[in-house]
Amino acid sequence: MGHPREGTLDAALETNEKACEDFGYNGWLLATLLVLLQRDYGIDLMHGMKEMCATLTKGMGATQFIFTAAEKSACESRLDAPQFSAAELEKAFAEFNGTDGEGFGEIMLEGIRFLRVGLEEMTVGTVAILSIG
Repeated sequence: MGHPREGTLDAALETNEKACEDFGYNGWLLATLLVLLQRDYGIDLMHGMKEMCATLTKGMGATQFIFTAAEKSACESRLDAPQFSAAELEKAFAEFNGTDGEGFGEIMLEGIRFLRVGLEEMTVGTVAILSIG
């Protein structure tokens, strides 16, 4: 297949990409979690680098979020698990989706841990790209 052309996003990712763990659940659960974190806790991880996210989303055919040093600084410590309750998250999930949320509180807690670890692994001068889809 060959190497990506120099100066392209694919080339930059091939050169600089560091794979992180997979969430392990359907991506729409993370998308719901991102909305709930913003709406209910004021933790906004969905609006960093909006134009670049839109470009990546269009080009890759999957929803993309980019976390920068600003998101790391503003959100990392706020994603501390003890402040979140599985029962509260389950209720919020059920209300948001109009479905029974039984069992989804624990999955939302796992999503919070996943996001926190991703932010923790960022180093100076890096970004994290979350791809859902």
